[in-house]
Amino acid sequence: MTDEELQKGINERTRLVAVAQVSNVLGCVNPLQKITEMAHRVGTVVVVDGAQSVPHMPVDVQALDADFLAFSGHKLMGPMGIGCLYGKRELLEKMPPFLTGGEMIDSVHRDGAVFAPVPQKFEAGTVNAAGAVGLAAVIRYLQEKGFDYIQKKELELTQRAMEGLGALPYVHILGSKDPANHTGIVSFTI
Repeated sequence: MTDEELQKGINERTRLVAVAQVSNVLGCVNPLQKITEMAHRVGTVVVVDGAQSVPHMPVDVQALDADFLAFSGHKLMGPMGIGCLYGKRELLEKMPPFLTGGEMIDSVHRDGAVFAPVPQKFEAGTVNAAGAVGLAAVIRYLQEKGFDYIQKKELELTQRAMEGLGALPYVHILGSKDPANHTGIVSFTI
């Protein structure tokens, strides 16, 4: 993606940029820092889909300067039905909750309600306690294994897949020819 292409899509009229850190089609890593810098220069909020990146690489939302970043637990080998949403506190505090009930209400009055502080303000209903425990366990496991180990194994498997697929004359690998640029995803046509 060139700077010119980005500037066509990110300008004074842009209100929201939603981008995947890693493409779930080609596995390529998008230039998030560049995208975020361009978006913030024109006052645009950046929402990052981290579903394909968080399981495969270290992700520092503060270094990326992402306004929001979300990922799914099952993409980390964790339970289904749970995930994480990071959001900058000042943005979360300005946002109204979209669901109500349960622990997200601090107090109720005849004329209205006072919402709990962030993050409880967005946690309506019963908490998925089992999912949260499972997600925490898989995050600890991945941290213990380390992303150096994970990326080394992924690269070995990606190289093996690309060599095997590349040897077939009727298979065309999409994206980069360098296995290191695929973040564990190899797309191809037959």
